[in-house]
Amino acid sequence: DGADRILADASTVSPGSQQLLDTRSRIEGIRRNRAANTLSQANSALDAGNADLAETLAKKALALSPDLAGVDEFNRRLRNARLYASYSPGQVVTDKFRDRHGNAPPLVVIPTGSFMMGAPGGESGARASEQPQRRVTIDAGFALGRDDVSVGEFGVFVDDSGYATDAEQAGVSSIYDENTGRMIDRRGITWRDDYLGNVAGADLPVIHVSWNDATAYVQWLSARTGKRYRLPSEAEFEYTLRAGSSTRYPWGDGNPPRVVDNFTGDGDRSPKLKRSWAKAFRRYDDGYWGPAPIGKFPPNAFGLIDMDGNVSVWMADCWHDNYTRAPADSSAWMNPGCAEHVIRGGSWGSAPDQVRAAYRISARSNTRSARVGIRVARDL
Repeated sequence: DGADRILADASTVSPGSQQLLDTRSRIEGIRRNRAANTLSQANSALDAGNADLAETLAKKALALSPDLAGVDEFNRRLRNARLYASYSPGQVVTDKFRDRHGNAPPLVVIPTGSFMMGAPGGESGARASEQPQRRVTIDAGFALGRDDVSVGEFGVFVDDSGYATDAEQAGVSSIYDENTGRMIDRRGITWRDDYLGNVAGADLPVIHVSWNDATAYVQWLSARTGKRYRLPSEAEFEYTLRAGSSTRYPWGDGNPPRVVDNFTGDGDRSPKLKRSWAKAFRRYDDGYWGPAPIGKFPPNAFGLIDMDGNVSVWMADCWHDNYTRAPADSSAWMNPGCAEHVIRGGSWGSAPDQVRAAYRISARSNTRSARVGIRVARDL
């Protein structure tokens, strides 16, 4: 600053002097170097997890050189640090267990934003429980499981903890009976079984698990990783299911234009009796009657797989008959001791109306089904 004042005096004596121009260039060069060094310190502070110090140093760097290179990238990193714990939206994160070999299911970092939650008036198939539609803001970064929890992943939890699921304690869960084409209760069915009651492959989504079981699983993940795992809220799930869309289905208002997920299509056939669905999307065949192995279908715009098919999943929220007085943010709508919770997302057996982005149903906390599994969420 002192050099600037002297240069200002010199310019009145010899304006346009080459020595004056050279000196001014030297001063600007020194400023740029100091600014670059200060911005480097700001990036180092960001790497160390001190976002407040990083922001202070970046402001000093800009004061020295307003057109400093690298500022836009720093601002992007700072925003991600504030919202996403230094991850980037769309990034896949896998937490390792702290005290044993293995890791938690892969997660996708979800971008913040806002959307209209619920069904608009006049939507075909809409229910009163999906209204009134309201704007919800997702202003806190979080991560959601890229896939449904697999049989193999859930098995690690059971083997480590000795946990007995509700199906194991009650001795019964529901399966699909191909002879009648209906879901029926059968004794001896547990999370180790598939939708027909046969032994499930490790890469299939885990089913026959209750809300109680799902909650125990995310609590175990939290203890093993040191991160806060939980079940997703309804708002988070619908936001990520829509992934920027506002239509009846995530892909639009009509039949899927291509194979997008595992739900009922008129081309599907049951494995032995070749049954077809009574209600199904026209000209659609995803190649599966029951649940498909994890990762068989393309990800949505947020990088998530099977959000609207394969198996439905448990939400953290208690059941409410409609959205009157529902939270305007992404938090779960909870009531202490509630007996019923929300299930979201289509499944392999979902009719077209049940695949709508706004569709929701309730079930008691100990309910088990061949159509319901788990998807985890984590705070950042």
